[in-house]
Amino acid sequence: MLILFGMLSRGFAVPHTPFPQLAWSAHIQFALNGMLCILMTELLLALPRSVSTRSALVMVTVACLTRLMALFEVASSWWGITTVLAIAAKHAIATGGTFWQELIAKLVHIGAGIGLIFAWILLIAGFVNKPAAQN
Repeated sequence: MLILFGMLSRGFAVPHTPFPQLAWSAHIQFALNGMLCILMTELLLALPRSVSTRSALVMVTVACLTRLMALFEVASSWWGITTVLAIAAKHAIATGGTFWQELIAKLVHIGAGIGLIFAWILLIAGFVNKPAAQN
């Protein structure tokens, strides 16, 4: 769904937003995070032993957070958010959103970023750790 939405938004939404450079950034986030979710799922299924319920829950939560982050990037292209995507906002000559818009965008991006780091560490640890000896 992330990849499909990213592809559809490229042609339909990007040219019509007040800040197309920010919309372009959202398009890239949808495509990239869609591929990361697919890769994470494939690696998770390839683990040599079963994954704990907590680890799987973390990865599902992170997938939801990345979707939310990408949706707020779409909102950024309408609001002109400047704090989270400062480089793209500078090129877009964005004016900045209201306090609550900037705050929500920042919290969503920080949560998704930290979550992605934690999920990938768990995934790598699952491959590095040797399974317990079977009796």
